[in-house]
Amino acid sequence: MENGITYLPAEIDQLIHLTSLNISGNFITELPKEIGNLTKLEELWMGRNLITHLPEEIGQLQNLVWWDLPENNIEFLPTSIGNLRNLKQLNVQNNKLQTVPEEVAQLKQLETLTLSGNPILVSEHRKIKDWLPHCNVWF
Repeated sequence: MENGITYLPAEIDQLIHLTSLNISGNFITELPKEIGNLTKLEELWMGRNLITHLPEEIGQLQNLVWWDLPENNIEFLPTSIGNLRNLKQLNVQNNKLQTVPEEVAQLKQLETLTLSGNPILVSEHRKIKDWLPHCNVWF
């Protein structure tokens, strides 16, 4: 799906009952911090955009179960990712990540973490797997 969307307005926070959001296949470069107010969100699909930065407020999405953000330009995951305690699937393949924050170790429900296609150093692989012994990690 390609809609040509280049940004999400701050007013997105008015969609307080939203449980699933698919903004994949657009030209979005960043998310507004107000996305953190979508606290009922369970699924967030944002692959194939131009996103470089994720706001710390993303950690307020505590009902998030599925987060799909492949094929962007993300270099860092926010440390607030550790607050996403219900997250089961996280796909960040084909971005620009060199590592992930240690806070991912707090994601006890995480079943699958897809990191393939990122320039993550081999020396980081063992550390990440040690943080997530219950999770399938794909490099």
